[in-house]
Amino acid sequence: MKYLKVAVQGCGHGELDKIYQSIVPNVDLLIITGDFQAIRSAHDLNNISVPQKYRQLGDFHQYYSGKKKAPVLTIFIGGNHESSSYLQELRFGGWVAPNIYYLGEFGVVWYKGLRIGGLSGIYNEISYKNDNEERLPYNPGELRSVYHVRARSIAKMLAMSSEDKMDIFLTHDWPQGIEHYGDLKLLLKLKPFFKTDIEKNQLGSPPAKEIVNSLKPRYCFASHLHVKFEAVIQETSSDEIDLDMDSEPTNESKESGDVQFLALDKCGRNRKHLKILDISTNTDHISFKKPGLYYDNRAIAANKVVETYRLEHKVLPQDIHKFKKQVDEEVLKLTQFHPVPNNFEFQLIDSLNYFSNNQTLKYTEDFGIPYSAPEISR
Repeated sequence: MKYLKVAVQGCGHGELDKIYQSIVPNVDLLIITGDFQAIRSAHDLNNISVPQKYRQLGDFHQYYSGKKKAPVLTIFIGGNHESSSYLQELRFGGWVAPNIYYLGEFGVVWYKGLRIGGLSGIYNEISYKNDNEERLPYNPGELRSVYHVRARSIAKMLAMSSEDKMDIFLTHDWPQGIEHYGDLKLLLKLKPFFKTDIEKNQLGSPPAKEIVNSLKPRYCFASHLHVKFEAVIQETSSDEIDLDMDSEPTNESKESGDVQFLALDKCGRNRKHLKILDISTNTDHISFKKPGLYYDNRAIAANKVVETYRLEHKVLPQDIHKFKKQVDEEVLKLTQFHPVPNNFEFQLIDSLNYFSNNQTLKYTEDFGIPYSAPEISR
């Protein structure tokens, strides 16, 4: 059995230099679970939902321009403090800079035998049901709603169940109710103001909970709440997953159906923001011709099925589970794994604007996925 050394980072908050300095040299992969802040220039500061005093360039612009290069392959999802206009250009995923890959609002990729899926943003009940597209320049409401999780992404992720188990599922939000399955007393000692939300069952994301219950990934990594929290979710005979309250988390799942949950703090001194895990990988049933990232075929099929339905019907059905059968049929047409091309292109950001991203255009054209680029409000 082979292992990959994977570094998992909580909220990044633009501190790429500190994060890269914190990881050991032999790490195979770095995962960042949101609030990455891919700010290319001062113009992108108009598209990030943070108080004015926190609107800072951070480190990313140097990686975007090529002045610096990520020393390890980095995969990330979006949170609620992001360079939203840039991530909207890459809603199906793509390279935001050399060696730094964004999974998109929904995305699944393969890396050296690990199947990694992610869901960007945070849950909001009103926005979840509203499939409207925000337009630049964002008004104050759109500046927040642009990063809210939408039902289309959940529909795609719920269709990912297959013979190939999801090894890693990334969510910025915690799955709803997960706090009851770990050391709740310690959590409330560290974050006493969580008590009201916990009593109302309002801490965490209902869709993220449904995904974990449905896909039962080996690992689920999250952040957002700025505290480290671990749990082992053990498979039961029911359709739901439950937790053995006395279990101790380990690097590897004890049983094939167990889920290891890990939430981490934001980057900062004396904060538990980074953990390095040795994760087993098995590539016996998959033939990758080249090293690097590969698209997941079911994710390609899910994007095609759901986006086609949205184009034709303008609204998703009440039952978003209905897409799985169509995805099953569509995935049969994909007879091989497709490598993610290294086709990042630098764009000089000298105005508040959307740019037509070559990566999004190639992905949607290659796989027949309906797409219309975001527009500017007039």
